[in-house]
Parts: sequence; structure tokens; C-alpha cells
Amino acid sequence: MFSSLTTILFLAAASLLLLMGLMATAFVRIATVLAILRVAIGAPSVPPASVIAGLSLILTLFVMAPVGEGMLNRARPLYESLQQQEQNGRENFDSIKEKALDAIAPLVDFMKKTADESEVEYFHQAAVDLGNRDAKEDSFLVLLSAFVTGELKHAFRAGFLLFVPFVIIDLVVVNIIFAIGLTTLQPATVALPLKLLLFLLADGWHLVAGGLIRGFVS
Repeated sequence: MFSSLTTILFLAAASLLLLMGLMATAFVRIATVLAILRVAIGAPSVPPASVIAGLSLILTLFVMAPVGEGMLNRARPLYESLQQQEQNGRENFDSIKEKALDAIAPLVDFMKKTADESEVEYFHQAAVDLGNRDAKEDSFLVLLSAFVTGELKHAFRAGFLLFVPFVIIDLVVVNIIFAIGLTTLQPATVALPLKLLLFLLADGWHLVAGGLIRGFVS
């Protein structure tokens, strides 16, 4: 049976893992790029949001597998400590806290490697300006803030590159339609199949998924 302290720690850890799963992993960049791609193609509801979220999760698991494996290996001592119900004093709590911090060390290392140095410096200085003079550049909150903003920046850069060929198709289609006088024809009706054809001929899903994965290769 789990003690009350163990239950509280387990619920807190589960909430933290959910937050990290969304914001401290590759999910932020992958989900944002795929959402931009869907808009760039001109079919904002295809693929459905559930498919985009599922594909983002699968690619995230693919990228984060080594980090997750490292965290699981380091979490074994933490699990063993939680199984010990004899001691509930301060010393035991400190031991559990130390093992918990060690368990998430691979994730912290991943954020350090991926986050932009300029973003880390900015949020570190912001933390100091807000009164947290003991803040460090490798603290979890500083790294998490820098990591998320950096991931959004990378995602928007990739999204811009994805938009360019589709915007060119839109411009060409609009000019052709107005040149031949078919003003009653919606340009999107013609542009969408051309965009899909271009995406298929370029093997777009392979390029996008491969580019997202390679973006995290050190």
C-alpha cells in the first residue's frame, strides 16, 4: 500500500510528466510545424486535428526515445525509495528529491542541447530582474522557457519554408484564372489539387517527417 506521502509525490510527478511531455520535448516544434503545413496546403481541417496530434506524438516518441530510456534507467532508484515506508523524515524526503532530480537529468540535458543560448541568457536575466537573484542558467524553469520559445522559433522558420511553394501555386492559379476571365471560379478549387499533387510528387510527408527528426540530431 502506498502511503499518503507516496501518493502525493506520485500525483505531483504525473502532473509534471504531463507538462514536460507537452512542453519540454520535441512535441512543441513537431505539432506546430504540422499545424502550419495543414494551413499552408489550404485544407485547415485535413488531416483532422486528431491525426495531426497523433502523428506529432508518434514522431515525438521517436525523437525522445533515447531520452526516455535514460530517464527510466535513472528512475529505478527513485522507485525503490518510494517503496520504503519505514522512514518519512526530512532526510528521506531529501533523498527522494535528489533521486527525482537525477531521474529527469536526461531531459534537462536534452533541453540544454536544443535551447538557443540567446534565449537561455534572456530568460536568466529576466529571472534575475524579477527578483530571483539565485537563478541559474541551467535551472529547470529558465531552460524550459528558453526551450519552448526556441522551439517555436524553429517551427516558424520551417513553416515559412513550407508556405513558400504553396503561396507560389496560389499566385499562379489566381493570375491564370483572371487572365482567362473565369472570375466566378474560386482559385482555391483549382489550387488545392495542385498543391496536393506537388506534395505527393515531392514525397512531402517523408521530407517533413524526416526534416523534423533530423532537426534534433546533434
